[in-house]
Formats: sequence, structure tokens, C-alpha cells
Amino acid sequence: RGQKISLSGSKIVFDIHQTVGDEFISAFETKLVETATESWEFWCGLLQDYQEQYGHCLVATASKFNHFNLGSWVGKQRSSKDKMAPERAQRLDDLGFVWDPNSQLWEIGFAVLNSYKKVYGHCRVPLRHRHNRFNLGAWVGTQRKSLDGMMSERKQRLDELGFVWDVLAEAWDEAYVLLKAYKNTYGHCHVPHNQVYSGFNLGQWVIVQRLKKNQMLSARKQRLDGLGFIWDVNAFLWEEGVAVLEAFKKTYGHCHVPHNQDYSGFYL
Repeated sequence: RGQKISLSGSKIVFDIHQTVGDEFISAFETKLVETATESWEFWCGLLQDYQEQYGHCLVATASKFNHFNLGSWVGKQRSSKDKMAPERAQRLDDLGFVWDPNSQLWEIGFAVLNSYKKVYGHCRVPLRHRHNRFNLGAWVGTQRKSLDGMMSERKQRLDELGFVWDVLAEAWDEAYVLLKAYKNTYGHCHVPHNQVYSGFNLGQWVIVQRLKKNQMLSARKQRLDGLGFIWDVNAFLWEEGVAVLEAFKKTYGHCHVPHNQDYSGFYL
């Protein structure tokens, strides 16, 4: 009560006419320092403390540190870089100062994606996946959306890492490879509707391809045709039955097939 607070070298004078809480006093004193402190050294030291605690200088714009608006000060250093004294710029560089936060965040995201690939063997990151406490799924999604305006150097680095630009196309290609492997194993593409192959529901994928035949890209249809894909299951089964019946006739000389006849693995 009745305490006068003043700051040397400042015109700020404040008279406290009533008792106030410690929290208000602390906030007020913080504001005084922020308003009146013109010492670049003070803020640089604060940034050094931040770097020692967090291991980097990537301070968010609205971030506070030890009750001081360090993020705001960091932003001002970036905006005044061209006018800054060389010795100050060098000191900030020595601390690992981030002049371009967007580039820094991109590099962090790329490094985390590289780590993800080493763990999982691919770059197909789920949408909401976090890796090493980094929201990698969202970062990957942002890269896909910004492909058209992306720097060629960044795109090349992502391509070399095996980045998946089109998730649906990648999934289709992987399923096609499994269908090809299935045919190599069984000699045909007549996949049962509930067939799981190499952990993938290949039977359901085959059904979806039949349903989407008319809307399918011609290049995909050609690849499936080249593999001997079965578009009409009923027609395929009829032709298979006729072929087995012809073989039966050649063996027995007639087409009088017993009702429970299994011939060459076919229920003739």
C-alpha cells in the first residue's frame, strides 16, 4: 500500500494505492521489464537459456519463456536481420538461431520422416500418426497439398526417400503385385471372395476392381487384362466347366457325368 515503483532510466512510475496479490505484482514487474528493457544482451542471454533447456532456438511466435515474450523478440530479430550489427548476427548464429522457421520446420519434418522409414520400411504415414512426438501425418499431408508449388530440391529429396504422393495409387500398385504373386502360385486370377493373401484381403480387392471396371483408368485395366484378370466370374466358371467336360468325354467317351463327380479337382 502506498509503494512507489520506478525504473532507473525510465519515465515509468507507478503508485500502488491498494494491496494486490503476488500474481499481479509478478505480472506487472514482468511487463515493466519487457517495456523498459532495451538491453539486447538481456534477451540474447534469455535465448541462450532457452536453447540450453530445449536444445534449439525454434521459439514459437507467441511463446513465453521465464515469463518474458521471447517469441516476440525472436521475431523482431528475424525482421531486422538486414540491419543488424554483424557481431550480433554472429552471436545468434553461434546459438543456432533460426532465421527461417518455415525451412527449419521442413527440415525437422524430413528428418522425422527419414526416421519413420527406417523403422517401418516405407513412407506411407497414417494421417494422424505422431512419430518421435512430431505430428508426422499432418506434415506429410501438407507436402502432398503443396506439391505444385514445392521447390524442386525438396521434391527431389522426398522422391529419393520414397515419398508417397498418391496414397491410393500406391495401395493399388501393391495390391496388383499381390495378385500377380497369387497367379504365380495358383496359376490363375480366380481369387475367392474371402481370400486373404500375404495378410491382405485380396478377394475383396478383386471384387472392387470388377465393380469399378467402367470407371477404371485404361492403364490399370490393361495391366489387369495382361495378367488374365477375371472380370466375369460366371462366364469364367462356365468356360472352365466346358473345358473339364471336354476332358471328361475324352477320357470316358461320353458326357454322362455322375451327379457327385469330381474331375481334375472340379465338381463336374
